[in-house]
Parts: sequence; structure tokens; C-alpha cells
Amino acid sequence: MSLTALLGAAPEIQVHAFAAIAAFALGLVQFSAPKGTLPHRTLGWMWVVLMLVISASSFLITAFACGAPGARYTCSRSSRPSC
Repeated sequence: MSLTALLGAAPEIQVHAFAAIAAFALGLVQFSAPKGTLPHRTLGWMWVVLMLVISASSFLITAFACGAPGARYTCSRSSRPSC
């Protein structure tokens, strides 16, 4: 598996993907951490921030995919966005 396609993608896609990977890894750590401790709560807030980044970047991906000014993609009603 190669990261070439991801590293060559638009910045909003890179941010979305890397935040999702980090949130997934942090979630795995959270399941093994003792509940209610300061590190657990801190990592929990970091996870929340990562999820906010993921959701915000999804809106950017959608905006750029469907014909916003400066769009990198074109969008039609019957197909997925394409380069």
C-alpha cells in the first residue's frame, strides 16, 4: 500500500484523512486507558477536536467538489465528483 495518492490529493482531503487516522488510533488508545483519569479526559477532548476537524473538512470537500469558486472537481447529479 502506498500513500502516494493521498499525498498528491487536495489539502482538504489530506487533512480529512490524517485527522480520521489519528482519531481512529486515539480511539483505540482510549479503550485501553483507565476511565476518568486526567490523561483519559485530555485524550477524549483531543478526539473531540479531531472529530470536529473531520466534519469541517468534509464540508470543504463537498464545497470544492460541487462547483464552488476555485473548485478542483466537477459534479453532476448522477455521478460522483471526478477530477
